[in-house]
Amino acid sequence: MRMSILGILFLCFSSLVATAADRVQLTLDSSEADAVLSILSKRADGKSINDADWQALFAAEPYKRLKIREASMHRDFTDADFQKFVLSADIATKTPQLKTTLAAWKKADLARVAGRILPYLPDGAHVKASVYPVVKPKTNSFVFETDTNPAIFLYLDPEQSQSEFEITKRRSRLYQQTPGKQPNGWALSAKDSRCLRQRARPKCIR
Repeated sequence: MRMSILGILFLCFSSLVATAADRVQLTLDSSEADAVLSILSKRADGKSINDADWQALFAAEPYKRLKIREASMHRDFTDADFQKFVLSADIATKTPQLKTTLAAWKKADLARVAGRILPYLPDGAHVKASVYPVVKPKTNSFVFETDTNPAIFLYLDPEQSQSEFEITKRRSRLYQQTPGKQPNGWALSAKDSRCLRQRARPKCIR
């Protein structure tokens, strides 16, 4: 089942007391998607794609971290393979939709998005992470390096609107880093969410 955008927005929080203004720190970095779409646009316009275009993609922080993540899971991921993906006929047909979707996502109010999740957090906790909309072969979204440099990788889905990017759906699940649990976070069920709303958090952790 495809997970909604806010379903993958995990909660990276610390026990340090934070002011209200500091509680939400989400940073959008679309450099990987921008670089891919730039290449796709040039190809659609019949323009030459040069080495500088590829280097802009490979130097993008989301792309570099995506490679690290795939390597940590022992998956093959090379620049040559990604070039083939970007130049594939399948992704070329999606170029207009991808451009429209990314433009809409860039208008999303991430602070408001995270604010909807704050009531589930313990008092004084805060949310801090980089948010990466990415164009990639696999259609999954995931969290990465929650202990050190939290990142939320969001598959750029042409079917995902700006409003869906911002609003938690009924089936959304909250993700958060928890010591001793899965390294990339764990999901809260509907029962767990009700448990948190009742401030009975210790009983929610399995």
